[in-house]
Amino acid sequence: MFSSLSCLDELIQLIYHSTVKFVLLSSVTDDKWVIHLCLADSARWWRGSWDEADVSAFAGSKTSSDELLDIAEALKEAIISEEFILSGWSKESNTKIELTIAPSSDKPARFHLSQIHGDEVASYSTNILTIIASSVVRCQLRVTPSNSDATSLLSPSKSHAVHNASETLGKKREDLKMQKLVEPSKKRQKRESTEAEPVKPPSRPPKGASLANPTKKARKLQVVEFESD
Repeated sequence: MFSSLSCLDELIQLIYHSTVKFVLLSSVTDDKWVIHLCLADSARWWRGSWDEADVSAFAGSKTSSDELLDIAEALKEAIISEEFILSGWSKESNTKIELTIAPSSDKPARFHLSQIHGDEVASYSTNILTIIASSVVRCQLRVTPSNSDATSLLSPSKSHAVHNASETLGKKREDLKMQKLVEPSKKRQKRESTEAEPVKPPSRPPKGASLANPTKKARKLQVVEFESD
């Protein structure tokens, strides 16, 4: 059964809850799906797990391996997408937390997490540090790799594609820069050309033409005098 949940193994994600930050770690063993939760910048850890009965109750006792695999993939995507709800968190000691994964889905997964202490915390922290160190050594990277380190992990074809994409982006930036330099020059030339054109005075209508309609002759008014009796 738990082989179908293998995609949920060695997942890590940050959870922001109010003003505090937690680190979530998901792991899958031969008989359990385990969630660990750590309060950032502290030594406080919580743990919860699902056994075979819990998985059957969640997925259904008659669920096939393929269906269970699909369910696990959906839960994995929810973890990657940071779809969580935390409830019951308190600064008090021995606080129990309920973690809900994919709360808006038809089947949200709920874990009841209890705080762990002492040697158990130290043992698990050491185990996680060992896993991280092994991954770093295997990838020949620093704990916080640079961009060049990340690119070096790509296959030759992908690395070449990234290089080509970088060159294309650089060329587009240069073209845009040149366009910004050329456009103001064109606008300035157009403005100077407009300013250099002589302003023609308005043409006067021909003598005797109507001011209202220059194509017609102006009407002349003549005073008519009448003789008195």
